[in-house]
Amino acid sequence: MAGIPVLDRVRLMIEPYEQVIICCWDQYRIGLSNDPLQVNNHLCNKYSLPLDDRRAATSLLRFRISIINNAASILPRKDGSEIHPYLRVYDGFACSYYILCTISKSTISRHVTDIHRQKMFELRARTDEMYIPVYLQAWTRNPVDGQYWIIEKNGNNT
Repeated sequence: MAGIPVLDRVRLMIEPYEQVIICCWDQYRIGLSNDPLQVNNHLCNKYSLPLDDRRAATSLLRFRISIINNAASILPRKDGSEIHPYLRVYDGFACSYYILCTISKSTISRHVTDIHRQKMFELRARTDEMYIPVYLQAWTRNPVDGQYWIIEKNGNNT
């Protein structure tokens, strides 16, 4: 990570552009709340990190709280963005009209049949022909309103 030593020790980073805290532990790789207490609870409950390390990290975050954003309130990046190296990559789906991106096959199928029913009829297309597989990222796990963005992975986004 090679960022701020105090945060490196607890495997957190502050994303330089969006100014959001990212948990870089492999099992999470998501953005966090900007509330130091919630960050402390995350580090304690998920990883059982020592109190001294958690205190050092949350103390630093309190000092910078005015410039750190809450991951849940950050807008998604543009579709086609490069992969963010510290966020989780999801195998997902995008409707052919890029109205919706999701990691749930049932959600994309429901969207296509509800929203694009007329277009399916005109094209004589099956439901699975109305969406494509894509690589997705998001700031948080289960983002509100499906705020994922399509990324390129190995030079490809599907």
